[in-house]
Amino acid sequence: MIRFKKTIFLLLGISFCSPSGTRANGLSELSGHVPSRSISKATHLGRKSSTDRMQLAISLKLPNPNDLSNFLKQLYDPKDPHYHQFLSTESFVNQFAPTQQDVDLVTAYLNDQGLKVTSIHPNHLIVDVEGTVSTVENAFQIEMHEYLTRDGRIAYAPTTDPIVSDPISSKLTSIVGLHNFSVRKHAFSKSCHFRRNWKLHDTG
Repeated sequence: MIRFKKTIFLLLGISFCSPSGTRANGLSELSGHVPSRSISKATHLGRKSSTDRMQLAISLKLPNPNDLSNFLKQLYDPKDPHYHQFLSTESFVNQFAPTQQDVDLVTAYLNDQGLKVTSIHPNHLIVDVEGTVSTVENAFQIEMHEYLTRDGRIAYAPTTDPIVSDPISSKLTSIVGLHNFSVRKHAFSKSCHFRRNWKLHDTG
């Protein structure tokens, strides 16, 4: 249960502070996807092969994070009448998750960009996609580069933050998987490590 609590509170944090910058032509930049500090300590190797395949997790924004935050406070307050009144996945989706319309909008956009949607998590918070590096670069107007880390590992990352259309940027918090430097350098990464069929119930 502790693992689930950490995940939900992380999602709340992302929803409250998901920066994006408006650009010209109805496009927005999703900030926070370039691990600049890690890159500065690594050796640049050049562009990542355009034919390599990538798997990404698109994290959708909670529509009403304040409501969920209040619910969680009640859920774990022994003095509150809603204490330990846990929700199923279906109830969570109905009350707090992105709507089916939001999910459909995001998946349609991703498909239009040439990415393949491989799964949609039951809680509506994550859409998994895959595609070649070339497709990912074109979809998000980025360049993927490779780096040799100090511990001898080859890592990859974009040189700039991803860009999406304005209507889509308002639905997203992050794109997990654009780099594979240490996940500790990228708080968004933890948001996709919860079980696909979780239920908000007491597991002891």
